[in-house]
Amino acid sequence: MHANLSPAVVISTLVMTTSALADCVTVHYRFFTRGDTATTNETMLSGDTCFHVLRNGPKFGNVFTNISIAQNPSHGTLTIGGAAFQYRSSQGYRGSDRYAVKICMEKPGGHGCSTVVFDASIH
Repeated sequence: MHANLSPAVVISTLVMTTSALADCVTVHYRFFTRGDTATTNETMLSGDTCFHVLRNGPKFGNVFTNISIAQNPSHGTLTIGGAAFQYRSSQGYRGSDRYAVKICMEKPGGHGCSTVVFDASIH
């Protein structure tokens, strides 16, 4: 059973996000591509963008195969392109917003998807 958990830990470290702007901060999250759902928080200024880039782990055979929108935000826009996605809050809006992406990948033990929910706090 320990061998099955190790690849999941590797996957989770590959999917940490960092923002391109200092005004967007996302709490690191983990998911295991077993149909699970992970929830994380991010904080940003009104009108700013949070950029998220997924990094493949070829050393361990982990490759992201698809990202799709699972839930659109109510107070901003969500855009997906390649192995990246970005959320931009509506200019002038302050409050909370929520969006979700479905992330799929291939790994040595098979393939799977997870949904990551982002709770955004916009100032």
